[in-house]
Amino acid sequence: MANHDAQKRRVESYEELYPRCSQDDFDRRHKKLRCAMENEGLDCLLIYGGYREMYQANSFWITNYADCFQSWTVFPLKGEPVLYNTLYPHLLYAKKVSIINKTEWGGPEIAKTVVNDIKEKGLENSTIGLVGVDSRRTVNFPQSHFGIFEKELPNVRFVDVTMMVEKLRAVKSMEEIAFVEKGADITDKCMEALVDALKPGVTDYELYAIINNVAYRLGGEPNFTLFASTSMSNPNMPYPWPKPSKRKINNGDLVSNELCANYMGYSGQLIRPIALGEPTKELWKLYNTAEELYHAIADAIKPGNTEQDVIEAVRPIAQKGDFHQQAPLVHGWDNKPDRPWIGLPGAAQFPITPHVFEEGQLIMIEPNPCSMDLKKGIFLGSLHVVTQNGCRCLQKFPLEFIIKN
Repeated sequence: MANHDAQKRRVESYEELYPRCSQDDFDRRHKKLRCAMENEGLDCLLIYGGYREMYQANSFWITNYADCFQSWTVFPLKGEPVLYNTLYPHLLYAKKVSIINKTEWGGPEIAKTVVNDIKEKGLENSTIGLVGVDSRRTVNFPQSHFGIFEKELPNVRFVDVTMMVEKLRAVKSMEEIAFVEKGADITDKCMEALVDALKPGVTDYELYAIINNVAYRLGGEPNFTLFASTSMSNPNMPYPWPKPSKRKINNGDLVSNELCANYMGYSGQLIRPIALGEPTKELWKLYNTAEELYHAIADAIKPGNTEQDVIEAVRPIAQKGDFHQQAPLVHGWDNKPDRPWIGLPGAAQFPITPHVFEEGQLIMIEPNPCSMDLKKGIFLGSLHVVTQNGCRCLQKFPLEFIIKN
């Protein structure tokens, strides 16, 4: 009896162990989702969650669950949704974290389980919206799953509505923003730890470990970290790489980074250049360009403004023509890069698509002016939220070129 009571207490405390937005907030999301489904003539959604947890934003927004491997959620216009997880030993965890009352194991063949659910709901002749991972990158779900859907449900009309869901979740509630602010705070503290630990002799790998350790110690987890170092007098990198190296830090180095720590599925994002010693004149020039771009962009982002307002704001700086920009100037954010993607005017790698900024959107501003030979560059950025009064920075770490002597 004592053991049973102790187990019951542990089960009842899951919401304290894994904080989440209120049921009212999820009810709001589901109401928006069903209104959009009605407008699009959809009888049901099949929502895929897969790949890295950071790329499960669509599924997470609806279910509060990000699977370690993959999941499917059957979300009918009328009736109770069902979430299917993949790994049976993870089912108890999924049941406690998911806000979908009916959370079940997907069985040995999860796609066939989804098909059986659709048939049980009498939706064999319906219109079903498919929600993938990322519409911009056209990352959706396994072809093998879709093949089963098409074969077993020949009379269903399937429609890709990934972008529809992305647009719905782009505007954050006050509850969601409060979680993002906690992620931003942890991200700030990761940067503080990086700056404190920087000294000659420490390796890129060791600094990477310190950053990620801080995220865990503060109750979060690393979403991703980009990190790299190079000599300022003989540089060979314009921005941080996706993997750390064995290189040892030396006096006279520039450390580039992009830090992103997660709190219960909501991340901050922060980029600051760090120099061990006085930066070169070329780097100071690039930094001043980065800061000029940063402020011009921040001033241009407000409700009702569009991507064209941002492009026109940076055009006078871009017309100087003495630098490259390898990263987007601006991208949306929801635990992963999202629309809009805005680069320098005419940048082929970031084709412009129409976008209207709305209150509650998360926006990452991250200018990355690089030398024309791409051997040196400055990466600078912070996460913002669009408010009635414009862009509010969620990162409290000072905007500066950090210099350690």
